[in-house]
Amino acid sequence: MDAYEQLRNQAAQKRDAAILLARKEYRNSLRRIDDLRNSLCGAQPVRKRSHCRPLIELMIESLPRDRAFTFSDVLESMEALESSRTFNETSVRTLLPKLETQGIIRRVSKNQAGRVEWAVAGITISESPYGAMALT
Repeated sequence: MDAYEQLRNQAAQKRDAAILLARKEYRNSLRRIDDLRNSLCGAQPVRKRSHCRPLIELMIESLPRDRAFTFSDVLESMEALESSRTFNETSVRTLLPKLETQGIIRRVSKNQAGRVEWAVAGITISESPYGAMALT
């Protein structure tokens, strides 16, 4: 081990020690804040975690099994399944190509508005030979 590598190792150890110290200080600060809140309010803070189903599971459940569908159809059916949940359209849209690569859905065609129509992989729907192709 040469001198430069030894210096790098010492610097990494010093960095790791500083990070560990900062994390301990952070945890202690959070503990003091909770203690202060408890002494002022007299109640334990409630930390809720969202127990929502994963987005991809909800999307797979909401896919129409009998017809072709567009992105907006899927989004509407997801909102109908969980009306209290707010969906980020971009997050939902990025799942469609992922489901396609997993073989769960496939591109069928494009509708008159130029939007891609999808179908669940198991059903038989006539496909447009070039209409479903991606531009890339």
